[in-house]
Amino acid sequence: MLGVGIAFVLWKLTDNIWLSIGIVVIVVLPVMTVIGNMIAGANRRANTSVGRGNSGNRQAVIKSETDSGAEDIFCRYDKIMSFIDDMAAARSDGKWGYIDRNGTELIPCRYDEVDALFRNGMAAVKSDGKWGYIDRNGTEVIPCRYDEVDAFRKDMAVVKSGDKYGYIDKSGTEVVPCRYDEIKSFHDGMARVLYDGKYGYMDDSGAEAISCRYDNAYAFDKGIAAVKSNGKQMYIDKKGNEYPTEKKARKALEEAGSNR
Repeated sequence: MLGVGIAFVLWKLTDNIWLSIGIVVIVVLPVMTVIGNMIAGANRRANTSVGRGNSGNRQAVIKSETDSGAEDIFCRYDKIMSFIDDMAAARSDGKWGYIDRNGTELIPCRYDEVDALFRNGMAAVKSDGKWGYIDRNGTEVIPCRYDEVDAFRKDMAVVKSGDKYGYIDKSGTEVVPCRYDEIKSFHDGMARVLYDGKYGYMDDSGAEAISCRYDNAYAFDKGIAAVKSNGKQMYIDKKGNEYPTEKKARKALEEAGSNR
């Protein structure tokens, strides 16, 4: 479809004489319409989003409506963390909870601190100076009774009570009582533990596989770990057998494997 119009152009010939000429102008309307729709569509896409906004010292979750252009702004949070799996930790009046992308408060803001990420379906939360765990529904699966907690890994988590460390499972049962001075991360299925100034090793079931008898100990690697006792370094396997050198330890491990 074409649009037709007339434009008039004036030329001054002399001080008292002017020339007026009409010019026919043809406009291709479909092209203009397409361009207009493209611009309008881009504007709509720019306004169709869910994100975070600021209002003074408050942060808000903003959801823009494509059709009406209206914005729902929930300016009542001191801080909003990044969204992970459609949930974000949010703080209101110094207390933390969790919201969804629409700004709906899924878990009320009642905790002093929270873990921004749910790991294995659980997040650590702090209340009245103690830590515990909640699930994604906000149920306090493990009451806030520990001084420190770690994330769950392989259905177990390190916790601290007083100045001692232990392990709990997802039900809150202390698989390893809080009696160790230190618990290191698992490597090759074994974790170093410190008790009464001596190091030993715990397996991934929570059992003390190698008693705490070494002055220092290092992480297991391919079935072997270096340890020190009375200033002398040696190597051990996961059964606690000791070898003077790594080479002999590796050889014994290979021979044991070939005899199976």
